[in-house]
Amino acid sequence: MLYHNVSLGILAGGQATRLKGADKAFLQYENQYLCRRILDRINVGFADRFISTRQIDFRFRAMDLVPVFDKREAFSGPLAGIEALLDACKSDYLLTIPVDLKYLPVDCICSWLDQPVAPGMVLQDMNGLQPLLALWHVDSARIKVSNSLDRQEKSVQSVIKSLHFSITERTDFQIGNLNTPLDFETP
Repeated sequence: MLYHNVSLGILAGGQATRLKGADKAFLQYENQYLCRRILDRINVGFADRFISTRQIDFRFRAMDLVPVFDKREAFSGPLAGIEALLDACKSDYLLTIPVDLKYLPVDCICSWLDQPVAPGMVLQDMNGLQPLLALWHVDSARIKVSNSLDRQEKSVQSVIKSLHFSITERTDFQIGNLNTPLDFETP
């Protein structure tokens, strides 16, 4: 399946302080680089495939991922990564996925891709709202995200709530994150 109106944006530009600053995109879980794991699980075509990252790495090219860098000088968190991805995006929608997800709800994501809704869609799992796993209508979100950062507001959740994203409630799972060495050791 090819989605001409959606671009993929993997969020991998974090500081990974609990992992001694490692580049999460190339940490391995289930015998795969985290960024490759996402691409293999969501095996569909996108208008573009981006990765928000801190540095250039030759391995991105082999995965057909275009690196995108924050426009903000100081580390401004994931909202700055989303801003950079939205600016790079030429399609109508941007699917953001954090690189460090433990569980990727492919069925949920595919339903979003099949029937996208403006201004966007976000997942709420058994742990609550998951604002980094979202489908953004680019024109609806671009200015709002940049304006929030200009005001030093860095909360992705606040932006999503102010845009009135459609919430997909799924209490049958939790996506979890790979933030500590222990997270990588447990299924």
